[in-house]
Amino acid sequence: MWRPLLLAAIGLPLLLACSDEQVGKLQQDASAAIGVAGNKLQQASAPLAEIKQQAATALDKAGTLAGELQPKVQQQVEELKQQAGVVREVVSAWQGKGDWTVLEKQVGQYPRDSGLFDKPPLAAPLKALLGKDLAKFKLFMDTQGPLQQDRLLFVTGNKRHAAQDGAAYLLIDVSQRKLEAGLIENGLLKVYASEGTPLQPPAEVRTFIGNLQRQ
Repeated sequence: MWRPLLLAAIGLPLLLACSDEQVGKLQQDASAAIGVAGNKLQQASAPLAEIKQQAATALDKAGTLAGELQPKVQQQVEELKQQAGVVREVVSAWQGKGDWTVLEKQVGQYPRDSGLFDKPPLAAPLKALLGKDLAKFKLFMDTQGPLQQDRLLFVTGNKRHAAQDGAAYLLIDVSQRKLEAGLIENGLLKVYASEGTPLQPPAEVRTFIGNLQRQ
């Protein structure tokens, strides 16, 4: 619709001053020029539309990614909160709020009866030491001996009816507030120890380890 109007606007003054042949030539030239201008306009708008489409696609992907990451971030925050709680418990115990000397009164008692692994002052430090392997440690202590003392406090145990599959020991240095735990699984020993100079296992514990550890 706009092309005839443009032709009229451009061509009217020229038509008045030109012959019929010249008028026809002018109309053809004007029509060709308008056609070229229209093509260029369409060509210029094509990349713009493509850019808009790419931008919309990128925004959609960003929104999807943000939705997928949110649960993972929340899970990590919860894990950090739990770890912070464990650290607070350990600091509390090691700052003297847990009296380790009371453990000496439990010599001769079985950990399941005294709550050695689950009550203060040992529960928090033991959990911090073993982390996710605390459950395995307790499983390997299912059949257990009583708490004993030979310089250090110690206790040994193994899986019920399966000592060769899983066994464990725990050393406790009351004066230095240090622990060492060992898990022996299928003959392989894994040791978890407090920082500093390693504890020296009593002879009975060394024999216990030697009988179960793969040579």
